[in-house]
Amino acid sequence: MMGHAWSVLCPKEERAGMVEALRTIDGLAECEFAQDASELRERMAECASGERSALIGLSKSGVSDVNLAAAIASDGHAEKVVLALRSPSGSLRSRAARAGIDLVVDVLLVVLGELVAVLADELL
Repeated sequence: MMGHAWSVLCPKEERAGMVEALRTIDGLAECEFAQDASELRERMAECASGERSALIGLSKSGVSDVNLAAAIASDGHAEKVVLALRSPSGSLRSRAARAGIDLVVDVLLVVLGELVAVLADELL
């Protein structure tokens, strides 16, 4: 079975955590990493509508993660637009929903879930 295509934008040091977050959303995800916001938007624009999804988070660029995710959602090319942040507030989640972002993932909860799973395996 072929995986679902995702384009991901995050700092290099955050890639492992973002892949883990993505696996909790889509177990068949195949991801490619963009270098910056412009490259991510270009990749999304080159695809047929609904052919690829976008995961954005933890970036250090000048464009805020939520603004970039909102722009990609507005462009209309992505199947899904997901924002991954550490401890996103309720108001940020509300803003994201109003902007057409499909899902906001708390990366800290994903990491915590992984740790709990490891500890549970060791204790059993």
